[in-house]
Amino acid sequence: KAFAMNLKRNLIFLIPLGVTSLAPITATAAELSDDFDDGVLDPLVWTTTGGGTVVEAGGTVTTTARGVLHTLAGFEGPLEINLRAKLNSGSEHLKIAFRSTMEALGFGERRGLVAAFSNDGNAISFQEMGDGGQGLIAAKTYPLNTNQYYDLTIRDLGSSLELWIDGTLELTAETTFAPGNLVGLYSREHGVTSSSIDSFSLALL
Repeated sequence: KAFAMNLKRNLIFLIPLGVTSLAPITATAAELSDDFDDGVLDPLVWTTTGGGTVVEAGGTVTTTARGVLHTLAGFEGPLEINLRAKLNSGSEHLKIAFRSTMEALGFGERRGLVAAFSNDGNAISFQEMGDGGQGLIAAKTYPLNTNQYYDLTIRDLGSSLELWIDGTLELTAETTFAPGNLVGLYSREHGVTSSSIDSFSLALL
């Protein structure tokens, strides 16, 4: 799987930046890459928190009920996050946090910028969470099927954000909100809602 991810990255790098049918990858190497195949979260890379669970097993990592998985190291943009993910249950809200302090807020949210994927509202969005943030800053209706994997790309370009799904640019936003520099992900706070991540990588642009 790791070889396949590297091959895919190299192929996409050859696509001209003007083409919008595939996410343009400009970074030459991943600062962080994990295919979650060994059954154990790397304690030098990741830590967990929150009221739910985070479990690596069967080639994926699964977050349930606001279980939070986040990096130990901070990353300053511009940067790109790539992950292959699926929402395992209905009424799920998978959230990818970046520029984050990971400070806990109400309902298990985390302070920072968030890219959110909701299959009960069939919506994708960017949100500024916590003091000084504006809440929802961009949103779009997008059908997200339960138990279907999607290739997700989040590009933090400094003053602007891009969200790509399966190689197509779906959402953009403008923001300078940056309370922190941690990166992570979490599921909805409901006890039965969860999402699984098959692979995750982060590269500086």
